Amino acid sequence: VGNSSTADYTDLYTAIKSIKDSSVDNVYDILLENGTYPILMDMTASDGFIPDYVNIIGIGGDRNKVIIVGENSEDADSNTVVNCSTINIQNNNNIENVTITARNCRYAIHSESSGAIKNWTKKIKNCKIIHYGNSGNAFTAWSSCHAWGEGASSGSFAEFKNVEFEAPYYPAYIHEPPTEDNIIPYHHIFENCKFTNSTNEISASTVAMEIDNTRNNNCIHRVDFINCNFGCGMLSVIGNYDINVT
Repeated sequence: VGNSSTADYTDLYTAIKSIKDSSVDNVYDILLENGTYPILMDMTASDGFIPDYVNIIGIGGDRNKVIIVGENSEDADSNTVVNCSTINIQNNNNIENVTITARNCRYAIHSESSGAIKNWTKKIKNCKIIHYGNSGNAFTAWSSCHAWGEGASSGSFAEFKNVEFEAPYYPAYIHEPPTEDNIIPYHHIFENCKFTNSTNEISASTVAMEIDNTRNNNCIHRVDFINCNFGCGMLSVIGNYDINVT
């Protein structure tokens, strides 16, 4: 549903690809009824990311009844595993009231533009984001199975409210923009969120979320956690440069 059009689709990827004119003045909401929606997005493809100002919303409000599934076979070739996530985003996109899962692919949600797209806003609300892990050749190709994997951008703002992240390896992961793109600090807020490391080996080094701040920064980024649960894991902030984490 956009300001100028309404259409019905039975396939999520087809609905995404049909949108050609989204903008700040013409925002599209893809409204999902209860059900299961298989999709895999290849970030090397010309249509491998959700377009700017396109949102995905489960209209029933129950995230357990709207399931977006991304899955490859365990013997998928390396390029497929490394380049494909269930959902790829890099612009101004909101996601609400859904569960997004991944298996034998990169991430459940991959938020990344390598710093090229700046000053975006993303709001993720009432969602479950789960990576069930990779096995066989898929694990050999990509073992860093994050539920949410992000390369932040200069001036970016992300707000997560009532979101559950689950994965066997750092359920949520953020790294800073490339040094040359660090102009304005990024700011992320996690409120009432839960981070579950599903590995079978829980130890003092089990990470529930990692913030990577290892590149030379021109500014001090900010990440706020409000009433969050890190389960049996820990919050890890790595790097020798200043960052504001509360």
